[in-house]
Amino acid sequence: MEELSKMGMTVMSLDVTNIGNIRKVRDDVAALTSGKLDILVNNAGAAYPVAATDLVLSDVRALFEVNLFAPMAMVQEFIHLLIASGDGRITHTGSVSGIMPVPFSVAYNASKAALHAFGNTIRVELAPFNIKVINVVTGTVKSNIAKPNKIPTDSLYKSMEEIYQEKRVNRSQMNAMPTEVYAKIVVTEVLKPKPRAWLWTGNQASLVVYEYLDLIEMNTTTSADLAPVLQLLRDAQATSYVAVAALTVVVVDQLMTFPQEIDLMWRGKWSAAKVLYLWNRYFSLAILAFDAYFYVHEISSDNVQGAGATMIVLTVDVVLVMRVWVLYHQSKKVLAFLVPLLLCEVVSMLTLSILTDLPLKAYAHFPSLSGCYSLVVPRFLTFYSVPALATSSVMFVMTLLKCGYSLFSERGQMPVIKLFARDGIIWFITVLLITTVNIIIWTAGRPTMAETNIDMSCALYSIIAARCLLNIKETLQRTNNLTVDNVSTIWQRGQESMEFGGTSTSKARRGHDALTFDEIEMGPSPPQL
Repeated sequence: MEELSKMGMTVMSLDVTNIGNIRKVRDDVAALTSGKLDILVNNAGAAYPVAATDLVLSDVRALFEVNLFAPMAMVQEFIHLLIASGDGRITHTGSVSGIMPVPFSVAYNASKAALHAFGNTIRVELAPFNIKVINVVTGTVKSNIAKPNKIPTDSLYKSMEEIYQEKRVNRSQMNAMPTEVYAKIVVTEVLKPKPRAWLWTGNQASLVVYEYLDLIEMNTTTSADLAPVLQLLRDAQATSYVAVAALTVVVVDQLMTFPQEIDLMWRGKWSAAKVLYLWNRYFSLAILAFDAYFYVHEISSDNVQGAGATMIVLTVDVVLVMRVWVLYHQSKKVLAFLVPLLLCEVVSMLTLSILTDLPLKAYAHFPSLSGCYSLVVPRFLTFYSVPALATSSVMFVMTLLKCGYSLFSERGQMPVIKLFARDGIIWFITVLLITTVNIIIWTAGRPTMAETNIDMSCALYSIIAARCLLNIKETLQRTNNLTVDNVSTIWQRGQESMEFGGTSTSKARRGHDALTFDEIEMGPSPPQL
């Protein structure tokens, strides 16, 4: 109390079980704040760790005086001050014990369950007065509430007293959330313009949600009414797992190819190809990391939107277009065909994304549920992958035509031609599988599963693009006995040309600055498109 006073706070002592004391504090607060109160926090609480068969009813009544009747009295006495503030908040410190049946804590469980019910009810009653009520469902937090309690000598559980004391006092505080962390989370939520009705925080609080709903599903006769909520939770959990898995796949692939990246990319000069590679690698990593964070953290807002997936797909398709353009000897006619094709893909994907997002009005939120989920997803989303598949199909056909034509010539046997053919086939098969899975999910799956495969799709797209760029540079290095130090774009001979540079080649000794794709024997040019 003295420390708070030194910080400039006005401190008052309060016995929440004494109505006279409550009213005195109310009057003192009104005098200090001109009759207004912004936030009322009902935090006082007591524990009574006794089995149901060992309860002393007078002790139970005393417990309820602190845990339930005191918050009721505080709300009654301070309600006019809260209304006067114009945006009052009432916060109740509840507990997971009011949700799950914690053994040897029946009276405490009942008092917290009653407090939750009280909060839910006054949230509705006080809504017309612009008062928001937050139930904080608290998991394990560092505190002194877990104190030893003797088991009566005639108790059914006397023989297990040693085990009971060890679990009650020691294990109940194991891995508990630090008090200051808990306080910061609660304060941050309460101060939001639209705080959530239920805030689940403290260690293990989130786990209780799933365990509790499974328990209800197994025991209730009205489980059909809860089926949509239970299914929503499972779909949200699956989406979260896939998001984390997608991030893990990209990180593992990047670690596996990092030595190649250093040798073939970082040591070279800055160029269009290098920028594309690094943008694809690290932008994708950032987007997937954000999504993973988003999916595993609770949110209360519906305004979390982004075009990360579209950006990743388009970046990858730019790499694909560059491959085909280079394969066709940087033909201007080919480029004039490919650029509009890519622009059509951009417009189509953005249009479908807008048509999908705009109609979404109502989102589902649930305590401790990460993300936000619309229960109705427009079927425009079904076609979101089609533009990317169409672009990849055109690129695949053009790659097969060029590589097939070249393989009939002697020069077509060069490893770079085989590489283009192999990577093109792998690329198309992967895109086809991704699109097929997405269309199945978006057509036949539940609306709450709409985002399940998006992150994994983006991860695979990004990996394929990165691998293709690395494979091209590595193959050229091996085929031409070069140390491929850079990829640079130069403007010469009146046309744009992609360089794969070297520093100690026989061509460099003959006066050439770099080895260009035009100088690599890619085979004869196919008939012009």
